[in-house]
Amino acid sequence: MPEPSTEPASSPADTVEAPSAVTTEIVTPEIVTPEIVTTETVTTETVTTDTVAADEPATPVNGSEASAQPTIDPEAVALEPVESQPEDPGDLIDEDEPSTEGASALAHRRTLIMVLLAIVVLAIDQISKSLVVARLTGHDPVKVAGGAVYLLEVTNKGAAFNLGEGYTALFTAVAAAVVVVMVRVSSRLSSTGWAVALGLILGGAAGNLTDRLFRAPGPLRGAVVDWISLFDPEGRIWPVFNLADSAIVCGGVCAVILMLLGRDLTMRSRRD
Repeated sequence: MPEPSTEPASSPADTVEAPSAVTTEIVTPEIVTPEIVTTETVTTETVTTDTVAADEPATPVNGSEASAQPTIDPEAVALEPVESQPEDPGDLIDEDEPSTEGASALAHRRTLIMVLLAIVVLAIDQISKSLVVARLTGHDPVKVAGGAVYLLEVTNKGAAFNLGEGYTALFTAVAAAVVVVMVRVSSRLSSTGWAVALGLILGGAAGNLTDRLFRAPGPLRGAVVDWISLFDPEGRIWPVFNLADSAIVCGGVCAVILMLLGRDLTMRSRRD
């Protein structure tokens, strides 16, 4: 008979094997270190003419000799004194403001133009008036150009165009003052245009002043001879006038045009 076992009987629970230990393997990822690529900056040194030594020969180009391209020392060039060129005197003279000698010559020429023109106007005016007095006094008006112009003899004790009769002495004094002023200004006229304008005015004023000084009824009270009438023999459309009046009007128109163009009457002083 078998011997009873001394080992205690195992229970079902004891028959369950204990779970085996699970070994967990931790995989550590490899850290990839990116390679830093350092780019070397290539600095191109620009060789300027300032860094080139004076005794360093230039590099031949295309196989040519070094003497074909001579080097220039910039320091020598910079230190070399620059001789100032004398300026042309003509560049320093403004055309509108000539030199003293040139201004004097121009002034004499303009004065001569004004005086000669005034003398011509005065002569023509006095000759025409003498002919009118000799040929038309006591005669009917002469019709010219189909009635556009009438020639007749009329005496005027007033101003131009028969204006202001009764002030003969006053107009005579004014005319004399105008003549004196123009003669004084004539030496400083700025342009030939003003010489022409003032020459016409001066000649006309002198023509009528001559009548007031030397014609009847006496000095400073003389009557001016008018002899041109437009479109009417009695001067009812346009006042009767003479060549001296026409010269004064033409000179005044020229003066207005010159002023509108900005032309000064007299030359400005060089100190201005």
